[in-house]
Amino acid sequence: MAARDAKARADRFAWLAPAGAAGCVLALAATALLPHADWRAWLGAAFLWASTSIGALALLMIMRLAPGDWSEELGPFMEALTLLLPLGAILLLPVLAETGRLYPWTQQHLSTAFRAAYLSPPFFVVRTLAWYAMLFALAHRLVLRPGRSVALACVGLALLVVLDLPIATDWLLSLDPDFASSGFGLYVLDIQMLTAFALMTGALVVSGRPIRRPGILAALLICLLLFWAYLAFTHYVITWSDNLPPGVSWYQRRGGPWRAVIWIAAACRLAPLFLLLFSAVRTSPRMLLALSAAILFGSVLEAAWLTLPATDFPHPSTATDIALFAFANLAMAALTAGGFLRAFAWRAARKPAPAIARRAAA
Repeated sequence: MAARDAKARADRFAWLAPAGAAGCVLALAATALLPHADWRAWLGAAFLWASTSIGALALLMIMRLAPGDWSEELGPFMEALTLLLPLGAILLLPVLAETGRLYPWTQQHLSTAFRAAYLSPPFFVVRTLAWYAMLFALAHRLVLRPGRSVALACVGLALLVVLDLPIATDWLLSLDPDFASSGFGLYVLDIQMLTAFALMTGALVVSGRPIRRPGILAALLICLLLFWAYLAFTHYVITWSDNLPPGVSWYQRRGGPWRAVIWIAAACRLAPLFLLLFSAVRTSPRMLLALSAAILFGSVLEAAWLTLPATDFPHPSTATDIALFAFANLAMAALTAGGFLRAFAWRAARKPAPAIARRAAA
C-alpha cells in the first residue's frame, strides 16, 4: 500500500520535475546572457539545493549509528533525498565552468606558491569532482547496498565532516580569498543538516504518515538549531575579536540592507527554537510543518546573505542578481521536489515499510 501511495503521489506531481528543469534552464540562460547578471545568484541557489542531499547523507549516517524511532520515521525520506546527490552535482556544474567569472582569485596574482597551486581552476574542479565521487560511493553503499552500514557510517561520517570543511571554503569563502575562518566549514555543515532535516520533517508531515514520536523529531530539531546559533555566533565573535581588515570587510559587505536579511534569517531559526520549548508545539505535526517551512525560508535567506554581497568582483550585486536568485530557488525547489517524489516512490517499491509504520497501521 505504501509503495502504491508513493507512486500515485509521484504521478500526481509528475509536472514538478520538468517544470523545475525548464525554470533552471531559463535561469541559467538569463545568468549567462543578461549584461548585469552575476553567477553568484546561481551559486547561492545551487549551493542551497545541492546541500540538502549532502545534509541528508550526513543525517543518514548518524541514523545508522544511532537507530531508533526517529530513524525509522525519517529514514526512508533521508534515503530518497540522498539519492538526489547527482542532481546537486549537475546544479553545480555551471559553477565549475564559470570559475573565471565568479571567483576573484582566478584574476589575481597570488602571493605564495601554495595559494597559486591550491587556488587554481583545474584543482578547484578536481577537488569538487573527487568530493562528489566520495559522496556517490557512500550513498550507493548506504542506500542501495546497506550491508555493514554501521562500519561504513563511522568512516563515512568522519570523512564527510573533515572534507566538507575545505569544500565549503572552496564554494563560498573563496569568494573573498583574503578572509579565512576555521569555523566556517562547520557552520556550513550545520546549515546543510538543518535544512535537510527541516525539509524531510515537513515531507513526513505532508505525506500523511502517522508520527508516533513527534517529540523526538522536535528535540533533534532543537539540537540542530542550537548548534547553528552557536556556530554562527562563534564565527562572528572570533572575527570581531581578531579585528583584522579581511574579516571586517567580510562583514561590512553584508551590512546595510543585507543586515536585515540575516536578522530575518536568524529569526527564522530562533523563533522556532523558542516555540519548540513548549510541549504543545513539539507534539503537533502541523506546528512542526510550519516551523520547518520557516527554517527552510531562513536557509534561502542565509544562502543569499553568504553569496550575493560576498565580493565586488566583477561588480556589486544588483536587483537583477536578487531576482535571478529568487527565480533559481523556485526552479530548483520544484526540480528537487519532483526528483524526491520519484526517488521516494522507487525506494518504497524496493524496500518494505519500516517497522514503526507497520505498527502504526496495525
